[in-house]
Amino acid sequence: MRAMLRKQEKRPGFGRCHADNKKWPNAFFTAEETTNWRAVCGRTACTVRREGRVTPSLPLSTRALPWTPMRCRVVNRDSTRINLVPRQRRGMVIPWLLLLLLNGCNSGEEVKKPQATPPILVVTAKAERKNLPVQVVTQGHLEACAKVALKSRVDGEILRVPSPEGAFVAAGDLLFEIDSRSFAAQLALLKANLKRDQAQLELARSQERRRKELLRTKAASDDQYDASRAALLVAEATVQADEAAIRNMDLNLEYARIRAPISGRIGRQFFKVGNLVKANDANPLAVIHQMDPLCLGFSVPERHLPMILEQQAKKHLPVIFQVPDGGQQGGEGRLTWMDNSVDRTTGTIPLQARISNPESRFWPGQFVQVRLQLYIQEGAIVVPTPALQNSPKGRFLFVIKGDKEQSIELRNVTVEREDEKEAVIGEGIDSHAEVVVTGQWRLKNGAKVHVQKAAAKVASP
Repeated sequence: MRAMLRKQEKRPGFGRCHADNKKWPNAFFTAEETTNWRAVCGRTACTVRREGRVTPSLPLSTRALPWTPMRCRVVNRDSTRINLVPRQRRGMVIPWLLLLLLNGCNSGEEVKKPQATPPILVVTAKAERKNLPVQVVTQGHLEACAKVALKSRVDGEILRVPSPEGAFVAAGDLLFEIDSRSFAAQLALLKANLKRDQAQLELARSQERRRKELLRTKAASDDQYDASRAALLVAEATVQADEAAIRNMDLNLEYARIRAPISGRIGRQFFKVGNLVKANDANPLAVIHQMDPLCLGFSVPERHLPMILEQQAKKHLPVIFQVPDGGQQGGEGRLTWMDNSVDRTTGTIPLQARISNPESRFWPGQFVQVRLQLYIQEGAIVVPTPALQNSPKGRFLFVIKGDKEQSIELRNVTVEREDEKEAVIGEGIDSHAEVVVTGQWRLKNGAKVHVQKAAAKVASP
C-alpha cells in the first residue's frame, strides 16, 4: 500500500496520510522527526512519500527527502490520529553499550556476594512419651434397649387418652381407655348364668346322694344311679365353664384400659379420642422407647475380632462415645453383646454396648462416634498428626537439629496408628525430638528455620 504525506500548513508537525485504496482517507499522525519514521498503521507495512520542506517546529534541520520509506499502522480505522515514532539509529547502540560496561565494571571494588536466604518461619511441637489407650474407632447409633408398640386387644371406641404425646411414662400408667360398657354387661350376664348353674349343681349333688342310698338298700337300680351321677358331672362342668367365661370377660375389661408395660417416653399417638380401634390392628396406637439405659449398636472390621475376644476374656471392655459437633457431650458404657457371625457383605461384626442415660441427654437413633478401648499401651511416642508428611518412600517428619543455626533434618518414620489429633510413632525419632507442625511446604533437608511459636502439647487422653 502506498500513501502520500502532505504537509499541513495550519498545524506544523502533523500530516495527513492518503491511502491509494481510500481505506483510511484521513488518518492523522505526528511527525516527531523528519527522517526514518516508524509508526503504526494497521498490520500492513506501507511506503509513504513525503513532500515539502521541514517546518521550523520540527526538531531536526535536515531537508525532507522525497519517497522516504516508513512503516505505519492506523490505531483506529475511522480517521483517528496516530503517533509516528522515529526509527532508532544503529550507530547509537554501540556507545550506549560501552557506557554501560564502563559504569558496571569497577576494578577497584569487589563483587558483592548474593544475600543468604532468610530462615523459614515454622511452628514446632515436642514429641512425648506417655501411656496411650489402644482403641478401635468406628461409628454407631444409639438404640432403645426396650421398645413397645402399643396395640389394642379388644374392639371399641377410645374414650380417654390421659398421657400426652412425648411425655415420660412409668410402667403401669394409663395411656388409653376404651369403651367397656358392653364388656361390663356381658360380665353381668355371665355371673347370672354362673349362679343358675351353681343351683343346678347343688340339685344334682343332692339327687346323686339320694340315689346312692337307694342303691345301697336295693331300692334303686344301677341305671338310675348312673343317670344322677352323670347329671352331677354335667352341672360341675357347666359351672366351670361359666367361671372361665367370667375370667375372660374380666380380661376384656382390663384390656379396655391400656397401660404402659415399660418406663420410657411415649411418641406420637396415632389414634385420638373418638377413634374406633380394632383388636390387633396393624397400626399401633403409640410407641414407647426406653430411655434409661440405652443400647449403643456399632460394627467393627473383622480383623479386630481376635484382639477383642482376647481382651474380653480378661476384663469388661469400655466403650466411649461422643456426639459429633456436640462439644464435650458424650459418655461411656460397657460392651455387653457381640454377634455370633460376621456379616459377609460388609466384612464387619455387629457389637452392642449399654450406657446409662438418667438425664435423658441422648435419644434413640442418635448418630455417635464410638471408640472401643482394648488396652493401654505404655511408653508410646506421640506427635501431633499435622506434623506427618507423605512421600513416595513413606511417611516422614521434619526434625529440628540441636545446632545453633536451627537447621532441619528429614527423618523417615514408622507410624503405628493415628487419628485426627495425634499419631503414635514406632521408629524414627526419640521422645524428646522437636518436630515441625506448620510450614513444611517450604522446607527441605538442611534448611534453616526460625521457630515462630511453639504449638500446644499433645493432650493426654
